[in-house]
This record gives sequence, structure tokens and C-alpha cells, in this order.
Amino acid sequence: MHGQLFAYQLYTQVDLDSGALMMKCFIAHLLREEGLYHGTVMLGERFVAGFVIEVNETAEETQATVDLSELHFGARGTAPNEVVKRFAVKTGGYVVLHVGQGDGGYHVLLRNTDDDQSRPWNSQRLDDGDIFSAIPLRPGSYTLSNVASERTVVTRLVVTYPDPRENTRDRPRPTPVYATFKRRRFDPEAFTVDPGQGIVIATKDTARFTLTLDQPDDGSDEIREWHEQQRAELFRMIRGRGGMRA
Repeated sequence: MHGQLFAYQLYTQVDLDSGALMMKCFIAHLLREEGLYHGTVMLGERFVAGFVIEVNETAEETQATVDLSELHFGARGTAPNEVVKRFAVKTGGYVVLHVGQGDGGYHVLLRNTDDDQSRPWNSQRLDDGDIFSAIPLRPGSYTLSNVASERTVVTRLVVTYPDPRENTRDRPRPTPVYATFKRRRFDPEAFTVDPGQGIVIATKDTARFTLTLDQPDDGSDEIREWHEQQRAELFRMIRGRGGMRA
């Protein structure tokens, strides 16, 4: 199994795309109909893994959580049409797609093999009932867009710079901000979140969401001055303990 000691992509991947899943973003797709669903994991135009979801009324689980990177790395050395993993989900449950490690860039094709009339679902074109979630970390001003149609719909998202002077260990974890995309509009029309605070968008229309950093925020002059004072104080403490020589 592929391993990674430090997921540097958490900090280096700033722009996000629901049609090319990376770490820090998720898609939930509603499985309305019974059937045997074949999932194809794509990296760009390249097939990298396959999985199966059996959807019926007797299944106990209401959610199948699929780590696309795990399937990709686990499929190495297998036949191109070999199924890497199988899931069973109750009718009306969800399949949740995410990336646990690596550079990502995946999308998924999902087809109900028991229904010849149904069209395959493509995670690059989200549909009514689908949910996209992202966790931006880099403070700054972003453009949140739906690029699925000819006329791109955009809104603003601001990730605030945290004041380190107010940090406390018992500070509650921020709850996600929930939004909808319907009739070519985001509701709410603008977002402000803390670093690491998730945004969850339920779409009622065809969508491919992108999040693009326009202007990074490295903190105010006052906060930067505070950081310099803290570094200077730490330097004095180290020298005072004999940890450094002049």
C-alpha cells in the first residue's frame, strides 16, 4: 500500500475543482435506484481503478465512502477491468468520493448495469441532489465558480487570517457553512470562513465547482509585528539557556 509520511498537498494545493478531486474536497452522490453500479476511477483521461456498489433495500449501510487514491494505488498490478473493491448500500443512500493521499485529480463514472436506459453519472458534471464539500486552508480571497455551463456563475469566498493572539486550546471546532446552488445562483451569495472550516454546497442544477485563490492574505501589519516580537523573545530565551552561541 502506498504510504505518505507528510501530506504536503494539504498546504500546496490551494485551488480546488469538483471535477478533478484532490485532498480537502468531497462529493456525495445520491443512489436513488436499486441496481449493481460499476464505478470507474479516472485520472485525467486514464482509467486507474474500478469498484462496484450493490444498491438494494436489504443493505445495512446508508453510505459507501470511497477513497479514490486508495483504489488507484491498490489497483497497481491488477488487470485493467478488475474490480478493486465492493460496497453495499441501502437504496436512497450515498456514495461519498474523496482523496486520502497524493496529488489527486480524479473523477468518477458510475453506471447502473441493471438499467440499460439510465445514463452514466459523471462526477465532472454534478446533478440535482449531489453535494460538493471543500475545506480551504490558505487565508485569502477566492472566486467560487460553477463552470459547467457556457455562462460561468461566480461568487466570492473569503478565508480569514486567524489572529494568533486569540488562539486557545479549548476553542471549538468551526462548523461547516452550508449553501445551495439553484437556478444559476449561490445562496448565500458570498461566504466568509475560517481556515479549515468546511463549505458544503448542495446543488439543484448541473454543476462543476471550482475554487480559485485571487488574493492571499498573510495577516495585518500588526499581526506580522507580533510574530516578529514572538520570534525575538524565543531567540532571547534560547540564548539565555545556553542553547545558542553568539
